Amino acid sequence: MTYIVMVRSTKMPSKVKARYLKVALVRVAPGYGPDNEPSMISHRARGVIEIVDLRDRLHAGGGDGTAAARAIRELQAEADRLNKETV
Repeated sequence: MTYIVMVRSTKMPSKVKARYLKVALVRVAPGYGPDNEPSMISHRARGVIEIVDLRDRLHAGGGDGTAAARAIRELQAEADRLNKETV
């Protein structure tokens, strides 16, 4: 099995003008991976076996210190660790 980090935009109230993201660590079926991601972050999406960690409504401002950037770094490190264990 392969673990990947998926990033998608998330819904926010119309009064919120800043960009917010949904970041997830997902276990995907064979044939899927970083180059061939499932279309959405959902248990119903084709190719998704399990959503290991989901972080929703993270601010994606302009820098490496934002909540979204931190979550991407943390989940990518976890995905790398899990992919090494499964080999």
